[in-house]
Amino acid sequence: REIESTVTSRLEVTIKFLQDMIQAPSVNPPGDYSDIHEVVVSRLDNSDWNTETVWAPDELLKQHEHKYPRPNVVSTVAEGSGITIVLNAHLDTVPIDDTEWTYDPFGGTIDGRFVYGRGSKDSKGRVAAYTLASEVLMEISELPGDPTIQLALTADEETGSQAGLKYLLENEYLDCDYAIVEGHIDKIGYAMPGRLRFMISVQG
Repeated sequence: REIESTVTSRLEVTIKFLQDMIQAPSVNPPGDYSDIHEVVVSRLDNSDWNTETVWAPDELLKQHEHKYPRPNVVSTVAEGSGITIVLNAHLDTVPIDDTEWTYDPFGGTIDGRFVYGRGSKDSKGRVAAYTLASEVLMEISELPGDPTIQLALTADEETGSQAGLKYLLENEYLDCDYAIVEGHIDKIGYAMPGRLRFMISVQG
C-alpha cells in the first residue's frame, strides 16, 4: 500500500517527464541528443542523485561517421556495499513515418489512459518508469541488502550501441552484478539474448 500510494503521488510528475522527453526528438539516425539530454539531466538532478554524462570520444564518432555528440547519462541512485544493479534504457528512437501516425509523434498527447508519441514505450517510457521506481524505493527506504543502483541512459541502441552501452562497458564505466534492460510490457524475460550480426559466404 505504501508503494502504491507513493507511486500515485508521483504519477503526474512522471507523466509530465515522459511528455517532455517525447517532445525532445532524438531520432537516430541522425542522433541529435541535445534536447533529450537536457531534459533527462535536469530531471535527474532534481532527484539529487550523483549524475554524470559520459561522452563518446571524438575518434569514435568519426569512426562511425556520427554528426552529433553521443551523451550517455549514468546516475547513481544509491551506493552501498551490496550487489550492484543497473537499470538500462536508451535515449534514441527509430525514425518516423508521418503517414502512420494519428497523433503528433512528438506531441506526447494524452488520450484516455495512454500517452502517445515516439518513444512513449521504446524507450523513453522506460526512462520514466525507472526514474519513478528509483525515487519511490528511495523515499520509502525499501532497498534491501544495501545495494548500489544505477540508471544507465544510453545513446545509439537503435544503431548498434557502439557509442552508447558498448562504449560504457568496454571502458568500465559500468560494472554490475545484475542489469534490467528493455524487454516486453507484459512479461519478464530472464537472461535475454543479445544480437550478433555476421555474413556467411557459400561456394557451390
